[in-house]
Amino acid sequence: MDFATPAGNIVRYVRKTFGSSELAAAEKEFRVMKSLRGAIGVIQCKGDSIHERKTYLGEKVYVIFMEYARGGTLGAMIKLHPKGLPPATVSKWTRMILVALKSIHEAGFIHGDLHAQNVLLFPREGELEEVRISDFGASVELGENVSWWSLDSRFLACPDIMSPESVLKGMLVEAHDIWAVGCVVLQMFTNKPPWPNSYRTSKIESCFLLNVAPTVPPTLPDTARDFVRLCLKLDPEERATIPQLLDHPFLSDQEA
Repeated sequence: MDFATPAGNIVRYVRKTFGSSELAAAEKEFRVMKSLRGAIGVIQCKGDSIHERKTYLGEKVYVIFMEYARGGTLGAMIKLHPKGLPPATVSKWTRMILVALKSIHEAGFIHGDLHAQNVLLFPREGELEEVRISDFGASVELGENVSWWSLDSRFLACPDIMSPESVLKGMLVEAHDIWAVGCVVLQMFTNKPPWPNSYRTSKIESCFLLNVAPTVPPTLPDTARDFVRLCLKLDPEERATIPQLLDHPFLSDQEA
């Protein structure tokens, strides 16, 4: 569905649909997205409320209109590059992701479920695609006393990106999003999830109990390896902050 902006530009929107039993989830996500209107690097929604619709079978559903990403997801793009994305591309997209997360945190939210499928690509003529963060179904307000374990699993990704504190203690803090950034960077470089496909939540939990983090391959550029390690510190208080990561040589050396 296309809408014209006040400046006369045409923006295409798509529907995100929630079932009849998911009104609370739809209202929560829409509330977060409204709070993030105008935020840099964040997918935008349209309207002042969610929309109630009926399916052709007469079932009630709830709809949020969101910007359409012509470039698809970062996850799909990664799959097109079996040997991984070029370092310069990884660097530029990582910077964009961090800037978007900075906007989200400054607005008072933790994303909570950042992974490659929730990063959308917007083609730009003559330039590398712009990336924007989407899917705020697992987001919580900063300082909100919410356990990761209490979040609806329908709105969470696979366990690959779960941080040690979320797995072991149910904690959801800002540093959880930093852990997720490290996982996404690893995936962009390797075309593989941070943990082997055979691992399930119980196996990942065992690794965390033994103070084992995902392996950072030696094939990554030195600055990238250091960057990822700063994101994947097992102790959330030891992880790098967004300002520190934005100043990291991995981003600046690639002229991001």
